[in-house]
This record gives sequence, structure tokens and C-alpha cells, in this order.
Amino acid sequence: MDASSSCQEKKMNFNAFFRNFFEIVFNLWLFIIIFRKAGETF
Repeated sequence: MDASSSCQEKKMNFNAFFRNFFEIVFNLWLFIIIFRKAGETF
């Protein structure tokens, strides 16, 4: 019982970490695209 609950907790932590990581990468990608478009405009 104890081991399964800790395993579930680890899974949740991994999911949260993965979501945060994906969000950071996505924001960086958006920023780069906007920056390049602005560079082309000016």
C-alpha cells in the first residue's frame, strides 16, 4: 500500500515537471518566432 502510493506520487511529480518543461519550451519557441518576425518587419 505504502509503495504504491509513493509510486503514484512520483508519477504525479513527473507529470507536473514534464508539463512545466513543455510550457517553458513552448514559450521560448513563441518568443523566438515573434522576435524573428519583428526582426523581419523592422
